[in-house]
Amino acid sequence: MTPEQVLNDVFHLESFRPGQAEVVAAQMSGRDVLAVAPTGSGKSLSYWVPAILGDGLTVVVSPLIALMKDQVDRLAGHGVRAAFINSTLGSAEQRGRLEAASRGAYQLLYVAPERFSRPGFTARLAALAVRRFIVDEAHCISSWGHDFRPDYRLIGGAMEACGRPPIGAFTATATPDVRVDIASNLGLRDPLVMVTGFNRPNLKLAAVAARGREGRIEELRRRLNPGDGRALVYTGTVKGAEDTAAAISRWGFPAAAYHGRLPDVSRRRIQEGFAARDLRVVVATSAFGMGVDFPDIRQVIHVGYPGSVEAYYQEVGRAGRDGRPALCLLIHSAKDRDLQVYFIEMAFPELSDVISAHTAYSRLGVWNSDPEELRALLPDSAWRSLEASKRLLQTAGALRSDGSVGPFDPPRLDFPQRAALKRHAYTKLAKMIAFAQLRSCRHAYITDYFGEPTAERSCRSCDNCEHGAVAADKTSQVDARFTRAALAGAARFSSRVGIVNLAAILAGKANRFIRDQPWVVNVPAYGSMSEWSPAWIRRLLEELVAAGCLAQSSGQYPMVGLTERGRAILGGLETIEVAIEQDHQAALSPGPDPVLFQRLRAWRAEVARRQGVPAYVVFHDRTLSELAARRPADLVAMGTLPGIGRSKLERYGAAVLEILAAPDD
Repeated sequence: MTPEQVLNDVFHLESFRPGQAEVVAAQMSGRDVLAVAPTGSGKSLSYWVPAILGDGLTVVVSPLIALMKDQVDRLAGHGVRAAFINSTLGSAEQRGRLEAASRGAYQLLYVAPERFSRPGFTARLAALAVRRFIVDEAHCISSWGHDFRPDYRLIGGAMEACGRPPIGAFTATATPDVRVDIASNLGLRDPLVMVTGFNRPNLKLAAVAARGREGRIEELRRRLNPGDGRALVYTGTVKGAEDTAAAISRWGFPAAAYHGRLPDVSRRRIQEGFAARDLRVVVATSAFGMGVDFPDIRQVIHVGYPGSVEAYYQEVGRAGRDGRPALCLLIHSAKDRDLQVYFIEMAFPELSDVISAHTAYSRLGVWNSDPEELRALLPDSAWRSLEASKRLLQTAGALRSDGSVGPFDPPRLDFPQRAALKRHAYTKLAKMIAFAQLRSCRHAYITDYFGEPTAERSCRSCDNCEHGAVAADKTSQVDARFTRAALAGAARFSSRVGIVNLAAILAGKANRFIRDQPWVVNVPAYGSMSEWSPAWIRRLLEELVAAGCLAQSSGQYPMVGLTERGRAILGGLETIEVAIEQDHQAALSPGPDPVLFQRLRAWRAEVARRQGVPAYVVFHDRTLSELAARRPADLVAMGTLPGIGRSKLERYGAAVLEILAAPDD
């Protein structure tokens, strides 16, 4: 039989999808392969066909027990001899299946990676006639991937024990750097590398910013519509999933929350209800999705962005598998980053916090007591990361199975490597935020991110390409003066403040940072955009980040700084047009002229120096801002502005009018 005949006769499919035939042919010739294609693109078929055509046994390493059973059942339904071995089977059943495999009873044998750590398992596997080794979810072997699993590092020894047969590595979420790491860790030899399927034009990719929880729920209520199919809604927390599912049910859609804390029976009931279409909507954390393969998911909506583009695209890839249009909507807000930062910090606690936890456990003498007993012994950061520190201390052998506390040897945990992984997690988060704030083609961003070659820079299936960079009916063009004022503020603080604090400085609104750093109020940038709300200025700064004029550092507290493009715009060598949602506060009055505002501040500083009084005694920034915005032509008009009484009008009015009447530089 030929691969095409297997495709037609066994799986009842007419033709291979792009890239599948090449991957099949490479395996048939005995070549290693590394295939990257999104969820639902038919990766499994690419190694099923060679396994059916070839002699001997194909071993498939898969980390997902539920998906393993599902795939074996599907293969059996097509008359393919397949079995699995994992922790759901008793010892006798596992031995029986290995013996059947040794007699040639199976064409494919699925095994979980943790099996390789069991005594004797690798030796039993080596006794089989293994002709091909398939590593599914291959990104799990890379410490730079989004789902690293240490058990995957045991695969190399198992492959060598089996005589190092040809290897096929398959994954849905490997960036170019992760692909290099996969090839290195698996020892692939001159592999065929195939990256396909990330440009799915039937998926409408869209993102919308919302304010607070109520704004996000309202946006979800407005956009949720599974039509004649089903919808998946992803949230970042268990409580978010439960609250959102309750809200959706009140709107008239049968919905349920799915997360890892549910008992098995509840999870199965939800999965079965979704499969039977009794539930039209499932609201889930990332716990739901692996193995979800329904053709008619018409919407995948994220309420808050996940921690990486890999996680995002794996989840939206469950939409539109029937080829019909599907909406993939990301509803995000600035608070989303706080949640992802929390997850990163919890996953990678600082060495000092782990040491603090170990010291506290040692003082108690046991580690399995009430955690509240530790609270008084720990600094705040160590208390917040206690669960993560406990897991690391258990891994290092410092917390013993009998409840006692032993010595802690930090080098056993390789903290320099963990610090590198933490930085990498923040880099991935920054790429996800960039996607949320993107103003160019979203499909092009995805294909570039995963390294799929394409010349297309625009599409007809994302919000930015379909409607332009921004929705004109909700936005207004930002005056170039304010764009330059924002860039000037970023340049003045040169990567020493974050977006929130920079927005407060530009708005002239005191916050804790400004109160702790009182010198900030004397910087020319302070209050230079005082007619605008801090929230609007933050959106402007975020737009300038998306446009490449500003850049944010990685880490828990990202600082914002000027890029080369930002310097060119600030210096007048380049121009940029920015349009964002109108600011209701600023809409009440015209915005101040930043140049005139600074001229007034300079005059005020000189007057205050001569009189020996603080600057605010002359005029508050708010008053100067009103003067720079309204430009009163005479003393009568000036007297109507807030902060200007009769005495100040008589003392300073003539001088101020002279400044207002002076020509612009």
